[in-house]
Amino acid sequence: MKQWLGDQWLPVVAIGFLILLAIGWVTSPEMVRMTGDTMGRPYQVSVEMPRWRSTEHLHSELRDRIRAVESMVDDTDPLSAISRLNATSGRKFVGVDPVLFRWLSVAKTLSEGTAHAYDPTMATVMTLWGIGTPRAMVPLSSELNVAWASSGISHVRLESGCVAREVDGVTLSLGGIRDGVVADGIAETLRANGYRRFFIEVGDAVVAGRPRSGSTGWQVGVGIPAVGATAARGLGLVAVTDHAVASCVKDRQVLVVGSTRYSGIIDGRTMQPVTNNVLNVTVIASNAVLAQGLAVALSITGPEEGRRLAARYPGVRVMWVVRGTDGGDHLSVANGFDRYFLIDPDAKVVTGNDQ
Repeated sequence: MKQWLGDQWLPVVAIGFLILLAIGWVTSPEMVRMTGDTMGRPYQVSVEMPRWRSTEHLHSELRDRIRAVESMVDDTDPLSAISRLNATSGRKFVGVDPVLFRWLSVAKTLSEGTAHAYDPTMATVMTLWGIGTPRAMVPLSSELNVAWASSGISHVRLESGCVAREVDGVTLSLGGIRDGVVADGIAETLRANGYRRFFIEVGDAVVAGRPRSGSTGWQVGVGIPAVGATAARGLGLVAVTDHAVASCVKDRQVLVVGSTRYSGIIDGRTMQPVTNNVLNVTVIASNAVLAQGLAVALSITGPEEGRRLAARYPGVRVMWVVRGTDGGDHLSVANGFDRYFLIDPDAKVVTGNDQ
């Protein structure tokens, strides 16, 4: 026996070492990437997970969550919960799915918090202007008057899981925060499965979890449309961990009438497309819905009024890119956004200070 051990110890140790290596490799984490599209918007998810876990099983669960969100908020689908709500008689309270009620409540609170710059009842007005279609045009004032009477979140009542609209014709849409709804839903699913190191991008909304192993954090690129080109011009990187980031980029959809350039964003206070010089607003917040909704609203208000509105939301940080009267691009930040932003040295912008 002693002789056998003496002769065989080296192979035994080698085999044991290989087994330990195999176990270590199987249990070590790897970063996997999953992609797809939702409601016409691309999504991608990078998540650090042990090698023995099934990537396809996780992606299947994420797709199920995305489809569940779509069934609630996709107003282009006549069978979705929000479409069926819009098809009901507006003046009666109608019970809705608790998930949809939750997001409608968030949208109404966000509208009230931004002095109605963001408003989830602008679908009719957007249709009149042809926003998102090749038939963009200035509607007749009589048409706008009709739309004005049947728009505005102040006409919508939310009570105990039920929704009522106090005037006929009010149409609800969560288009302004839809990317954020999906991104937050994906993040909730990942956290429920024990994953904490991830990066989610849905359209204009990002949710970043803890940094991947060996990294200090995630970085999100910020850019604006280049003059005369379809590609964006990069401005820099936002460093973020366990937070959400969303941008609202103006001039993606425009209507030019004479010397007036209209954006594809409707001001909920005037029910007119925005014509200001804000090119981009980027928001860091605790969740993607809040970040995206504020990005839309603060692109409408601009920096001066936007700082006062942003102050209502502790922990929210904002950056505006504004085209100045000198033709140059100016950065304006609020609540310490610049501490998280690494500007590209080649970006031709003028930086400002917190106010």
